[in-house]
Amino acid sequence: MHLEPWVILTILFSPLVAFLVQIRHGKRLFMREGRENTVLGALIPILGILIPLVLVLIYIAPHLFTKTATVWLPASGDGALWIDMGSRAIRIGLAVDNTSKVLLFMVTLVCTMIHLFAAEYMKLRDGVPEPRYTRFFAYLSLFTFSMILLALSDNLLTLFVGWELMGLCSYLLIGFYYEKKSAQEASLKAFMTTRIGDVLLFLGLAILWTAVGSLRFADLHAVLAAGKLNGTLLTAAGLLCLFGAIGKSAQFPLHTWLPDAMEGPTPVSALIHAATMVAAGVYLAARLLQIGVLDADAQLFIAYIGGFTAVFAASIAFVQNDIKRVLAYSTISQLGYMMLAVGVGNYTAAIFHLLTHAFFKACMFLGSGSVIHSMHDALHHVHSHADAQDMRNMGGLRRKMPLTFLTFFVSTLAISGVPLTAGFLSKDAVLAGSLEFAMIHGHVALPVMGFLAALMTAFYMFRLVFMTFFGRFGERADAHDRDLVSQSESYVHESPLMMTVPLLVLAAGATFALWSPTNPMAEGWIGDVVEQRAEWMGGDTHAGLPDDGAMVLVADPVDAHGADTHAADAGGHSADHGVAHTAHVVTVALSLAVAGFGILFAFLFYGVRVLSARAISGSALAAAIERKYGFDEFYNWAFIRNTLRVCDFSGAVDLKVVDGIVNGVGSVFVGARYSFTWLNGAVDRYVVDGAVDGVGSVLRWIGAAFRRGQSGLIQNYLLVIFTGLIALIFIVTASMR
Repeated sequence: MHLEPWVILTILFSPLVAFLVQIRHGKRLFMREGRENTVLGALIPILGILIPLVLVLIYIAPHLFTKTATVWLPASGDGALWIDMGSRAIRIGLAVDNTSKVLLFMVTLVCTMIHLFAAEYMKLRDGVPEPRYTRFFAYLSLFTFSMILLALSDNLLTLFVGWELMGLCSYLLIGFYYEKKSAQEASLKAFMTTRIGDVLLFLGLAILWTAVGSLRFADLHAVLAAGKLNGTLLTAAGLLCLFGAIGKSAQFPLHTWLPDAMEGPTPVSALIHAATMVAAGVYLAARLLQIGVLDADAQLFIAYIGGFTAVFAASIAFVQNDIKRVLAYSTISQLGYMMLAVGVGNYTAAIFHLLTHAFFKACMFLGSGSVIHSMHDALHHVHSHADAQDMRNMGGLRRKMPLTFLTFFVSTLAISGVPLTAGFLSKDAVLAGSLEFAMIHGHVALPVMGFLAALMTAFYMFRLVFMTFFGRFGERADAHDRDLVSQSESYVHESPLMMTVPLLVLAAGATFALWSPTNPMAEGWIGDVVEQRAEWMGGDTHAGLPDDGAMVLVADPVDAHGADTHAADAGGHSADHGVAHTAHVVTVALSLAVAGFGILFAFLFYGVRVLSARAISGSALAAAIERKYGFDEFYNWAFIRNTLRVCDFSGAVDLKVVDGIVNGVGSVFVGARYSFTWLNGAVDRYVVDGAVDGVGSVLRWIGAAFRRGQSGLIQNYLLVIFTGLIALIFIVTASMR
């Protein structure tokens, strides 16, 4: 595979250019007679993602299922110098390898379908044109650019830049309806919760930078393959980076933000849950495993976190009645599957399931948006305030919305792992990897959690299908809403073509045909994932350099878990292959069984309703599940309320103590100022003014006395002179004696 630089740069920067044009000129370009022209309002953003999609289909898709050498930009593969710090330099670049090309295909195709769907979905809000229509699409373009930057980065630094940009976009899009308090709180919750993981991820990157002096994948892989970074420091770096993935992919215990992200418009939910943000965490974990950052302890940690999250989130989905929240907890559970695959070393299966999940989960979210769009219009016609997202207000929609039902049903089959769907292949790859890991290394709990989650997934997803598309319309609605809800049935309609075409495309991507091992397109690594032991199950970790100088990364996490126990002789490989084959056969049988039982129980409970959950609905376990095990309340008490208490205490100390001391000192000086003012006045009045006035009085008295002698009569002057002369004579005569 060879790519010209302009191809990579156009794929990367087209959405960013669309964002800049839309945010700067959107209102002026797309206003007509004082109102937004919604036909053109999304044109620039759609072109911004359509151009990368076309380039990916032309230049990358033909090589999607074949192992190819990495394409570097700059072509030397050394990266471009960004910052020169003397002894160290920061180099960044772009690269397209086996993993990133899969992610590029998924992001560009799914995001294009979401943009097309949103162009129609976002036209109106409560019957009037959406006032922030162009802003919405500007945010979508920036979100898409962020994910493509993450996928194309050849280093962890620019990957982190795209990672953080996605955090910003999620905040803006989840809180898009910022006039709603619930949207404000949900966007802040998502932003703050993911920041916890991001800070820990940054610390992990700091350790890697300090130890290696570079964050480029090739440099990290070379150093780690040589064993120059190991032990506690490597474990710490791996675990810290994994916490970033846990936060972004909403894994336990940082899972609480993702269900609340449903406050954003439905296309945002599809974008976050399927194609971009949550996928970034799995992608990062797979990259870390590829380059060797995750040692045995870190891998085992993420495996148990993923397995537990898969079961934990699936149990909460059992009792959700909001159609989007069922899908939200389903996403958390499926991401747990992917993390489980990474933890057992099967990053190929993790990426495969990430790819197929993007198709069927985006289809389901957009399908739920189609349902909500129609329900909202129908309830609006009868002036009902019933919740358009509550499945209890639905029922029988397959007759009113046949295309939406068909695509949603196909996607539900895929996520349940039914044969002839993409999910059957990718979920089997994950489950087979976990079972093989348990057969070789122990940790039986990992495949047990995987198969249990598969059973639960089939149940709650078909519960959603039966409640939404089967039965009678509005029969489960609350008594005070039931009449109006029933009246709205006649207004329910299929969504416009602009919304159903993306559903059909995504549903096609969820079918077996595209990903089948017998398909000529799938002779590469996806076929290996399904049919036979993939490279991650054997061989030495290496970084091969083909003739063109490009690098192909191949990880070997089995060695990290102690491959010395099963491989040095010639028969070791054959034995491992036998284990892999056994694990695959057992997995196929078990996965079909659990999927069948899950669908059967959902049919019995919510299809024909011969079974009822009322007997256990009042139990303590049911109450705990309905409260989502109290994690939101616990976090609210442990962190939010106590933080606010500390803030209140600090405010009181500042107000009463610090301000009291300052005000007291000020009062003393103010009182002293008045005292000194009185004293200064008295001194000025009685001492200074007294002295000056006294001197003046004496001089005036002397002057008055001398004035009396100035009578103006000559005889008086002669008398004084004669008297003085006589007195002078007497004095002189007396002195001569």
